[in-house]
Amino acid sequence: MRTYSLTSFLLFIVFLITAHTFNYDEAALVGYADVEPYHYISTHGINNDAGSIYPYRYLERWPLHLIVKWGSETFNLNVWIIYRYTIIILGLLCFVVIKKLNISDLKKIAIFTFIIFNPYSFRLYYAVPGMVSDCALLVSFLIVICGILLKSHTQIILGILLAIIARQNSILLIPILVILYYSKYLSKKNLVIYCLIILFGVLSIKLLTTKFYGGYNSNYLFNYFSGIILWIFNNFSISSAISFFGRYIFFLLTLSGFIYLIDKDHKHIWVFIIIFLFTHLQPLMGGPLITSGNIQRLSALGLPFLSPLIINSSLNNKSIICFIVISVMTSFHHHSSIFYYIDNGRILFLSLVLVLFPLIVFCRRFGFKTDNNK
Repeated sequence: MRTYSLTSFLLFIVFLITAHTFNYDEAALVGYADVEPYHYISTHGINNDAGSIYPYRYLERWPLHLIVKWGSETFNLNVWIIYRYTIIILGLLCFVVIKKLNISDLKKIAIFTFIIFNPYSFRLYYAVPGMVSDCALLVSFLIVICGILLKSHTQIILGILLAIIARQNSILLIPILVILYYSKYLSKKNLVIYCLIILFGVLSIKLLTTKFYGGYNSNYLFNYFSGIILWIFNNFSISSAISFFGRYIFFLLTLSGFIYLIDKDHKHIWVFIIIFLFTHLQPLMGGPLITSGNIQRLSALGLPFLSPLIINSSLNNKSIICFIVISVMTSFHHHSSIFYYIDNGRILFLSLVLVLFPLIVFCRRFGFKTDNNK
């Protein structure tokens, strides 16, 4: 247990030292337009005029941003600073949740590393802390999946509640929980309880959003799921297809360390791979028109559902350490890490990820033994 705590602390220090951060104005300029309505809520609070300024889907995420506003006023600090402290707190919450798992310290370190260091998860959140809603949803998914593996009813409910106040994507938990029920991870009674909590919470947030911020509930979910169809028939181009799907494939390549973990003898882990890919349906269906360059950030929200691959793996210690090193090496995004200060940092980041993938495939196929039983 001491090994996990000390190593995770040192890794978190490395994460902070190697990070690059943006202020509010810079974040909006480099493409994180979502921070504008979030910043508005955290500075103006409840304001019925907001519905005429910002899309309803952003305003639905008000709970966490009102908490940031309260923190800013209570401690007399700029909201952007409170946002960044909140990201750190959520990172520490990941540490605590992982610590409770009944697995080796090295596996705990591996889970903590890939959750924190992925270039499209905490690297991004710490660089642009206004994206706290995304961060909280990812953490809530981690709390839920670890709660299910620990059979902790209380932890699962707490994770669901955090997901509800984070983003409307929390509704995705319903089909995910149904999948886990049919995979014998949940009882029917608990499934019904969890689904009712989610439905009540999501509907309550919608009603309160209209009351607090005005506007109306546009059918943005329909727009999301029809976005790729509209693009194909109205705006299709080879260049936009390459850009959109290329970004998605590149995101998957940042997870190349998981090649070590795929074991045909562990068929039960495939349900979690399916759930992970299921969380990508919404951003993929949005296509270049709706999702656009956000495909990597939105796909990263499903990362916690890959945790069971590490938990159930039969990796030897040497291979787990390799996985940890790979997770750190593929994290140096040219916006959110020290690569920002390097000339051609973007090319260096892309090259690092692209070179590691075939190297890992080769090592898995012809190189090191990864299984303790082999």
